[in-house]
Amino acid sequence: MPGVVIAMDTVDSTYANPGGCIHLKANSDFPAVLPYDSLSDDPAEFDASTLPSIGNELNTVVFNFVDGMLYLTAKPCELAESRIEQWRRYYEYIDTIKIGDTVAGMVTHIEPFGLFVDIGYEFIGLIDIGHARMISTPPLPFEQSDWPAVGDRIQCKVEYLRLHNQQIGLGWQPKIGG
Repeated sequence: MPGVVIAMDTVDSTYANPGGCIHLKANSDFPAVLPYDSLSDDPAEFDASTLPSIGNELNTVVFNFVDGMLYLTAKPCELAESRIEQWRRYYEYIDTIKIGDTVAGMVTHIEPFGLFVDIGYEFIGLIDIGHARMISTPPLPFEQSDWPAVGDRIQCKVEYLRLHNQQIGLGWQPKIGG
């Protein structure tokens, strides 16, 4: 997604990663920002003297969408043609689903923070206990031993999209009485 630089924040170098954003006018109904730490594959390589000027056009990809704001990236690894093609497939896939859809899947991996679920496409679903307040389904049980096991087929509800890592945020729909 190309965008034209319309404003730039002052660089905040308080922490290891540079703080602040480039504000872009992009072909979108939403405001778009490009965080300074999304300009290079290694934030340690950040050099404020190489920042673009107001009016410059930059090539970016959408990395996240939060609270009505598009977060873009211009990291070279994300702008590689193979990665852009992967983003294209992800966006095509999420155009086929909607928040609230029920999907069947199989638990493929368990971590302390949740379950990874194969929902039948190259992009994985994740039931993340850290997002329990964002979902409309019951949260996973407190005891991890009560969670579905690897290999279990489960019903889930599409609750949100995890754009930054091309995952589908899911809520678990436990069987009634089971």
